[in-house]
Amino acid sequence: MAAPYALTHEHVSRGVQRLAVAAYGVGRVVCHQRPERSFVAWTLPLPVCARCAGLYAGAPLGVLFGLVASGRWRFARRRHPLETARRGLVIASVPMLVSVVLEFGAGLAVPGWARAVTALPLAAVVGWVSAAGLCGDLDHARSGHPATPGPVGTST
Repeated sequence: MAAPYALTHEHVSRGVQRLAVAAYGVGRVVCHQRPERSFVAWTLPLPVCARCAGLYAGAPLGVLFGLVASGRWRFARRRHPLETARRGLVIASVPMLVSVVLEFGAGLAVPGWARAVTALPLAAVVGWVSAAGLCGDLDHARSGHPATPGPVGTST
């Protein structure tokens, strides 16, 4: 939202305007930037399309949830099975997959807000899994087997 603002308001410094132009350049690398599929702010499309905007909005929410759920803030630490993370990623990808299939497979016009909303769950779960993984809270153990086996040749 800051990039279109910086490019459409004269009082913004040249340095900030250069950063805004750079944001559009980075956006071009990661997104198709089609104006008809992008949100518009201050008469300019955002540096990324609506679906990408949903992904970028949902990821920080997922990280925040992951930190809270892992017990980093006030709660008891919890470990999350890796299988739960995998299932969560698959389930969270379904809304975005449905919108992509409707758009490209069935040729339906999916509005920008729907593209963004259907990307939020996947981004949030990716953020949660990332936070849990970075915090060491993903449990790689499977059905009673230890997560890290002891040295070879020793009994445990």
